Amino acid sequence: DRMDEHARCESNATEESAAILYLCCGSKEEFRELIASLYLLNDNFLSLHGDYPILLFLEEGTYPDGGISQLPSLSSLSVHTFTFPSPPPPKNGTTHEEIEERVYLDEAKTMSFSLGYRQMCRFFSFGFLQNEVIAQYDVIWRIDTDSFLFAPIQHDVFRIFEQSNADYAYLHLGKEAKPFTVGLHDVYAQSGLPLSAYNKVFAQGGDPDLLFYTNFEIIRRKSFLSPDLLSFYRDIDY
Repeated sequence: DRMDEHARCESNATEESAAILYLCCGSKEEFRELIASLYLLNDNFLSLHGDYPILLFLEEGTYPDGGISQLPSLSSLSVHTFTFPSPPPPKNGTTHEEIEERVYLDEAKTMSFSLGYRQMCRFFSFGFLQNEVIAQYDVIWRIDTDSFLFAPIQHDVFRIFEQSNADYAYLHLGKEAKPFTVGLHDVYAQSGLPLSAYNKVFAQGGDPDLLFYTNFEIIRRKSFLSPDLLSFYRDIDY
């Protein structure tokens, strides 16, 4: 039974402990994508570079009945069912019960986010860094359920990450829609965090609304758990 079983791998190629992280599921379609992503991950990465642990977090009640039995039989896959942690009391005086199920970002109501999507964003902003299962690893490679490796990855990305002494690796930069960043830069400027890294990324392009494509990223946990950053997370949280 793989349920809540923590799979460890002794054969990984890096000296730091590393794992691959998935979070699921918003729909049955997303669960089907997860299965396909896992098969491709195994064929085009794990089979070439060793069975790195795969941590699959399944939100209670969001995957099909019998879904766990449909997952690929990968020796390094461990399944952890969970519910999203309760957020702190909202700062605007509302109660948890009054938090809107869907938030619209424009008057025409063409852009919106569901509560489930916002919970996912909150989890990947900082919550997962403090999760007790994930905290057993130094480096985390986050892969979305709709991210697919269609060809063999010839190099071990964890080994390259370690040899580069990197804190963060990402696929590419994009441009964020204005409604998604309202107030963000002002909060950062008031946070007391150093502006050097912020300016290095954004000032070069002359556009403060650049974004990191986070569906496919590698993170060194300790680099994102400084007291200053944790304080910043709390400032932007609900």
